[in-house]
Amino acid sequence: MAIWKAVKEYMKRNFNAEIEEKFITVDLPTSHKRSQQVILALIEEENGERWIQFLSPIGANYQFEIDKILNYAGVFTCGGVVSLNGRLYLKHSTPIDDLSEDELVKPLTKLAYYADELEMKFIGGDEH
Repeated sequence: MAIWKAVKEYMKRNFNAEIEEKFITVDLPTSHKRSQQVILALIEEENGERWIQFLSPIGANYQFEIDKILNYAGVFTCGGVVSLNGRLYLKHSTPIDDLSEDELVKPLTKLAYYADELEMKFIGGDEH
């Protein structure tokens, strides 16, 4: 599954995903009848390397005490908290070359679970 086209086909076949040229958006079930949005983006670096970037929205920056959320998320096995345009996201990236199904699905599902956990713990509800 080393090419972006194969990733898009896999996501379309196995998830209820919205597919665009360089983005895939999917809402994954988490817990307590909740779901979490994850956005996959194709990132092409100047040196020719291609990566998949996973982003899952958590909430607006003002909703969090940044030190607390960074410490809490520091033990997660994948993903890190980032701020983009006034919002916090959980983000993970992996090279697309030689990407296996497992290397796609595990971070996708873990990121959704962790982002949902952060929403519940720090803002008490579902942002996405």
